[in-house]
Amino acid sequence: MSFDSFKWATQNSVPLSWTSAATITSGQAKVIWKVEIVNHSDKDIFLNNKGVLAVSRPGGANTQVWYIVSTVTDSTGAITALGSGSYILIAANPPNMAVGGPPVTVYFAAGAIGGNSPNTFPAQSDVYFIFIGLAGTYTTAGSTDLYSQLIPFKTTFAN
Repeated sequence: MSFDSFKWATQNSVPLSWTSAATITSGQAKVIWKVEIVNHSDKDIFLNNKGVLAVSRPGGANTQVWYIVSTVTDSTGAITALGSGSYILIAANPPNMAVGGPPVTVYFAAGAIGGNSPNTFPAQSDVYFIFIGLAGTYTTAGSTDLYSQLIPFKTTFAN
């Protein structure tokens, strides 16, 4: 995952204007997140609609989640939901796992699994922990070769 690629925008201003996720305005409405992910596994990964990005304020309330979506169109702010039978392919590079496969931009925008309406960032000004939970399979065939991973990697300051 590329830390520099982790950004947020709001659906309220189009075309979308992406900002570093190191800071965010508290109470910001209709937030969309994006991040580039590279697969360093020896198998392809197919992300399903159970992937989630969660922000949590330590020692307090105000946890909020955004579920993975298929795409976000920068020019219009349109969000395409990731249906139950759809996947986002994060390709592997088995001959050279250290390099990984090509980077894929993954978007988190939905307030509900399989949805396309974004949430509002919590109104409390504070430091927030950001966690990304990825889910899917190593094969498009479905449930026998499951993939899941938690990426606790980033903090953001809401001002």
